[in-house]
Order: sequence, then C-alpha cells, then structure tokens
Amino acid sequence: MNPNWSDIVAGGIEFSGDPRFVLFIGTPRSGHSIIGAILDSHRSAVVSHEVNALEKVSQGLGRKDLLSAIIENSRAQALAGRSQSDADHAAGYGQQLSGEGDEAYSQRLANLPTPDSYRFDYAIPGHFQGRTEGGIRVIGDKKGGGTTKMLAQDSTLLKRFEKIVEMPIDLIHVIRDPYDNISTMARRTGTRVSRQVSRYEWLCEQIGLVLDSCDNRVFHIHHEDFVSSPSRVIEDLFTWLGLSLESDHIAACSSIVYEKPHRSRLLSDWEDGDKDSVESMIERWEFLREYQSDGSHASV
Repeated sequence: MNPNWSDIVAGGIEFSGDPRFVLFIGTPRSGHSIIGAILDSHRSAVVSHEVNALEKVSQGLGRKDLLSAIIENSRAQALAGRSQSDADHAAGYGQQLSGEGDEAYSQRLANLPTPDSYRFDYAIPGHFQGRTEGGIRVIGDKKGGGTTKMLAQDSTLLKRFEKIVEMPIDLIHVIRDPYDNISTMARRTGTRVSRQVSRYEWLCEQIGLVLDSCDNRVFHIHHEDFVSSPSRVIEDLFTWLGLSLESDHIAACSSIVYEKPHRSRLLSDWEDGDKDSVESMIERWEFLREYQSDGSHASV
C-alpha cells in the first residue's frame, strides 16, 4: 500500500536501507529537470523540483521541515504533471527531425512560439512520481545552478548540510554541449551570446571549485549521452544510487526523452571571439573534454 503523504509529513518519514540525499550541480538549461523527474518516478525515491534545499537550511530550516517540504513539492509537481515552461522544449519542437538538414532545422526553430507561450512535461504515468512504496532510499532536490553557486561560495556548507539531513550527500552533475547550453541561456534571458559566454565561464569556475573542494560521490551525466542512450544512463544512475532496476519503469522513463539533442546553437549569432572562448573552456575543464575536437561545432 502506498503511504499517505499527509501521514508521512505529520508522523515521520519512512526510510529504507541506507538512505542518501541527492543534490544537483551544473549550469542552467543543461537537462537537470528531466533527470530529477525520472528519479522522482522511482518507487523508492523522492526528488523535488527547486525547493532550494541548501538555501532553506542556510536560513534555519530544520531536517523534518526540509524533508516535508521536499515530499510536498514532489506531490504537487506530480499533480501538475511535472510541467514547466522552457524555450527549447514542448511537443518535440526542440528536436532535429530525422533527415532534416541544419538549414531547415534552424528555420523551423526560428519560427517557434515565444518561450512563455507553451509548456512541456516530464510526467511518467503509471509509476511513482509524487509517491513511494516500501520506504524512501533516495531523497533530494533539483536546483542545479543555485546549488552550485552556494556550494562554491562556502566550502563548509555541504558538510553542514549533511549533518543536518543526517544522511550521506551525493551530487549529480549534468553537462550539456556548451554551445547549445549557452545559446539556450541567451534565449531564455533575451541577452547576447557574448554575455552568456561570460556567465557560463563563471559557472564553470564555480563547478570546478565544488568538484575540487568536496569528497562526496559525484555522478556525471552528459546530456547528449543521455539522449542517445537513455536506458543505459538511467540504469547506471539507479545502480549508482542503490535503486532497483525494473524494465517497465526504465522503458517508461526512456520514452519521454527526445530522440536527438536540441541544437539551439543554430538560433544564435556567434562571433569568432565567443567561439574562441568556448573552445578554451572545453580545453580547460575536464568535464567538458567530451566536446573537444568532435567537429560538431562547424555550423556554429
């Protein structure tokens, strides 16, 4: 029988085995939301959408109230269909169709509605978003950019947070091709690419500080690997977190993943200096090395 959420919040949370708390790090618009939604659909996991756990604890929120807020957020997100607005998602608008050339794809993207005129959802019907069964083994909060910034600014915060939640902290780092990532950031903010290149470089510095200063476990997910082989990446992530593997659940999770990455770089005007800066970042940061000299940026 699935637990009643109001009873959980009022009377204590039922955990299973050796529970772990997950936090997300990385840049905005890199694919954290779908990973969080997939984790939340597991029968033994609860992952909220942007409760901003670190900030709440920094403001004095205690363990019970924080975990209750995460559970309530998970439930509310499930009732809303895990639906959010985004410029590069919705009805398959962001994906390049099979056989569609870059020019045609770029033109179709340019004709899309404005960012606030449509929504997308990461609902996985028939599974466990907003509820659990048999106790919680993984609980956490999806707030990638904000979490990265706070952890980079205070190297002691993660240990303090771990002490408050009374369970080990695992980090999930989602990485997207910097050209597409930066372009999407520019679109969402209505700013020039050059401005977002600078912001992205600063964010990479923050990520580097977090990775260098913590001794927690980190699971790195490259968005493009996830899109091309969702079942494998999901299985690897679940196994890493100690979550059970169920073929029907993994198939359902994989079914909501687009067939190809969103190549939003084609929507933006890139100056030579911008491209040089990105190439320098790819060379500098190990977590971006996968995007080095692969020829995919010739059309930028």
